[in-house]
Amino acid sequence: MKFIKVPVVKASLQIIISLSSLGCDQLPKQIPNDFQLLIESTSIQPGANGNYSLMIRRTAGNQYELIRNYDNTIRKLILSTYGVQRVYDAVRDANLFKLKNNYADINVLDGSNTILTVQANGKTKIITMRNRQPEELKSIASILREFELEIK
Repeated sequence: MKFIKVPVVKASLQIIISLSSLGCDQLPKQIPNDFQLLIESTSIQPGANGNYSLMIRRTAGNQYELIRNYDNTIRKLILSTYGVQRVYDAVRDANLFKLKNNYADINVLDGSNTILTVQANGKTKIITMRNRQPEELKSIASILREFELEIK
C-alpha cells in the first residue's frame, strides 16, 4: 500500500501545480482598474492619409471613455460599463497575453501597420500587425466597430 500512495501524491501535486500555473496567466473576470486598450494604425505607403488611433481608458471620474483620433480629428464618447465589459471579455476570450507579438503578410506591399496595446491587471501586451491580424482578435475588432458607429 505504501508504494501506491506515493505516486498518487506526486500526481496530485503535479495537477495542482498545473492548475495554479494556468490561473496565473488568465485575467480576472471583472475589469481591472488599470484596463486600457489602444489601437494605432498608419499607412505603409509613404504620404498616404489615414493615421488612426482608438483608445479606451478609465477617466478620473471612474467612467470609461473612447477617444478616436482620425487624421488629427478627435472624437470622444463615454462608454457604458457593460460595453467595456464586452471588450474586456473579448480580450480574455482571445487569450491576448498568449498571442504572438508580431503578425505580418509581407506579400502585400501597401496596406497598414497596426499596433494593439492592452494593459490589464498589471501586465502590458503589444501586438504589431502588418496587413494581418490573428483570428482571435476579430471579436474585439467587431465590438470596437460598434462603438465607432456611435461616435460619428
